[in-house]
Amino acid sequence: MKLPLKPLAVLGLLKELRVVAADDKPITVGGVLAEHLVKELGRDGDRRAVRVGGPDGAAVYVHVLGAAPTDEDEAMIARAHRQRVPVVALAREHYRIPNVLPTDVVVIPPGRGFPVDGLAGVIAALLG
Repeated sequence: MKLPLKPLAVLGLLKELRVVAADDKPITVGGVLAEHLVKELGRDGDRRAVRVGGPDGAAVYVHVLGAAPTDEDEAMIARAHRQRVPVVALAREHYRIPNVLPTDVVVIPPGRGFPVDGLAGVIAALLG
C-alpha cells in the first residue's frame, strides 16, 4: 500500500510541531474544515502544538479557504498580519490573498486530502 504522505515530510512536520510545542506557541488553524486539518496535523505529533482558533498567540496561523477569500477570511488573515504572525493559506486554487505571499499559499489538489507535505514545507520555511 502506498503511503499518502512522504516520510520525510511527516518527519519535518513533526519536528516543527515539537519546536512549536517547546516555544509554547501553537500552530493555529482557522477557516473551513479547520477541525479536520487539526486532527490530521496532530495525529502523530504533540496535540497541544496545533489547535483550532485565530492567530492570537500563535507561532503560525493556517487559514483554510473553501473558495475565493471572503471578507471574513481576509479579516482573520489581516488580524494575523497585524499581530506579525506568519500566515499560510490552504486553497483549492492559487488565489491572490491579501497579506499572504504567493509562496505561502498551498493548493489542495481536487479529490485528495490535505497536502500535509506541502504545508509542512511552508511552515518549516516560515519558522526558519
